[in-house]
Amino acid sequence: MLDRVLAAVPFILLSALAPAPSASPLPPAPLWTDDGTVLDVPLAHRDRDRVDAGILRVDRRRRILTWEGLPEEIGCPLRLEVPIDDVRGVAESRGVGLTLTLRSGPVRELILIPPAHFAVLAQPTVRARGGLSREEAIAGKLRNTDENFADAAGSGAFGGPSSRAIIVPEEVRRDVRAVVAILRSAVGIER
Repeated sequence: MLDRVLAAVPFILLSALAPAPSASPLPPAPLWTDDGTVLDVPLAHRDRDRVDAGILRVDRRRRILTWEGLPEEIGCPLRLEVPIDDVRGVAESRGVGLTLTLRSGPVRELILIPPAHFAVLAQPTVRARGGLSREEAIAGKLRNTDENFADAAGSGAFGGPSSRAIIVPEEVRRDVRAVVAILRSAVGIER
């Protein structure tokens, strides 16, 4: 079963980059495989400096959740194995994808997304700061060109970090919700 999942992930990643064919489209790849005992979910993962991929596995019989990177360059170097009881939450992220939160371990939070939508996860969500430092904004000061300070008025007095919201397509949200629902069910988390 894992062989089928591993075989599908590179195809999903490559098909997301390739232009859509004009002929009949291929059927969508399954978001997960489940034999009733083991749930395997291929996912893309946002690491500090890149997006990588792996398999999130829920073994219901052993009550273990594992994250293991795929082979080759695309794979995540992180390997994680925790009891299912250590899973604090599975929810849609505020930005993009889903957040898996753990109670303990070397990593407390993973940002994940179905591999077909990895490009959305790779988009930056925070842009450069506004023109004022935090201290300048609190003091209501604005620095002009000759390094003297002048009072800032209006919205400039509250300049600070600025961000741009990413517009997430509905099909991405739909797939993320489906993965969140199946993971919550598998680990026994109520809404």
